Amino acid sequence: MTDTGSEAHPGGDAAPPPQEPTAAAPRRPALWLTVALGVVIAAVAAAPFWAPPVIALLPWGAEPAVSATDLAGLTDRVTTLEKQAGASTAALGRRVDQLEAAQRDKAADAAKLDGLTRRLDDLEKRSGAFDKLQQEVARLGAVVADLADRLPALAKELHAKTEARQTDAPLALVLLRIREAVDEGRPFVSEYAALSTMTAGSPDLAGAAAPLAEAAQSGVASRPVLVKRLDELAGQIAATPPPPAESGWGAQALAGLRGLVTIRHLDGAASGGPEAAVAKAQRALAAGDLVGAVDALGGLDSANAEKAGPWLRMARQRLAVETALSRVQLLLMGRVGGGAPS
Repeated sequence: MTDTGSEAHPGGDAAPPPQEPTAAAPRRPALWLTVALGVVIAAVAAAPFWAPPVIALLPWGAEPAVSATDLAGLTDRVTTLEKQAGASTAALGRRVDQLEAAQRDKAADAAKLDGLTRRLDDLEKRSGAFDKLQQEVARLGAVVADLADRLPALAKELHAKTEARQTDAPLALVLLRIREAVDEGRPFVSEYAALSTMTAGSPDLAGAAAPLAEAAQSGVASRPVLVKRLDELAGQIAATPPPPAESGWGAQALAGLRGLVTIRHLDGAASGGPEAAVAKAQRALAAGDLVGAVDALGGLDSANAEKAGPWLRMARQRLAVETALSRVQLLLMGRVGGGAPS
């Protein structure tokens, strides 16, 4: 009877247990499966109510009624199926929640990726500016290194210029005193000693002042003395030609008379010869042109050149002193002004 009863309830045995949906199934098919599974479970649970009339209509409906033992077993199986269905439903819900969380994480990752992409583009733009900045820093570093290399030399040069400028005012005063001595025609030994001391650290100034050493001991002729001596020379230089070669008391007497008398033109200018050269030298000296006066007497004949020799030596010595003083003054002015004289 037990076996017959089991065959008589195909509806209870025929219901297949619900299968768990795969974890990767989309959300909507999972809901459908859940609804279908719920309907099956409800139908199985209600089998004691609807199964007897239906079984009665079946060919095997005349079979004896199900025993209490079979019914209890069937109930246990339904309970087990209900538990399995509930566990599957819970697992399916958790999976759906996991999929939804994964979708949200994916959207967040996409947003982060987009943000990183924008930051990368910004960094690439800044990289070009950074490269230019690096190049500028490298250039400035080279300039600083060059300045660091040149700094000791610049400091030394600045120190030398500072020391030199500290002596510029005293040096100018010494030059002024030497020029006063030269104008007065007196020696300037102490002034020259001071000048030598001040120019010891400056080779160009020391070299320019060297021609003053000899004149410092005895001085040089002043310009008034040169004018006076040139006037005396004009009276000594004969303006007439030398006596003829013939000898006789008459010729000798005439030559003696000519030596005692100097013929000068009323306008102060000679037509030519030694007198003209002396007159030219006098005009140049009166105008302050000592060089022109010296040049004017440079073409005298041997006899008159010998007479003009002492005056020319005095004039040339003064010219050398004046030239040296002018050179030292120019160098000093160039140093004060920050540039060398041309």
